[in-house]
Amino acid sequence: MKKILSLLILFASIFSVISCGKSDGKKAEDDGIYFEDEIDDDSPSYVSVTYECEGGGYINGEEFQLITKGSSTSEVVAVADEGWMFVEWSDGYDMPARYEENVSANVVYVAVFEKATD
Repeated sequence: MKKILSLLILFASIFSVISCGKSDGKKAEDDGIYFEDEIDDDSPSYVSVTYECEGGGYINGEEFQLITKGSSTSEVVAVADEGWMFVEWSDGYDMPARYEENVSANVVYVAVFEKATD
């Protein structure tokens, strides 16, 4: 019985040494966490587009959009509160409705509103 137990322990030890030395394209750090050797260049990267307000109004639509780099956002509309009027977006675009195409970097657009004059 002791011989069988000794053989099982020896076999388990050899198996663990072989499996620890196995190369699967990943590097093992001392704490046992594995990291990929290379980053897959085909994996999508994401960018964020944020729409905010300055003054009396709100955004109708998704104020924060996380999209695949190079794609488009969904449309948003800057809506003025009563007694306010839409002026422009922070990038100078003067129409309240907008969407972005071919977005390549994180960006924030602010809808600017001012008090309406009588």
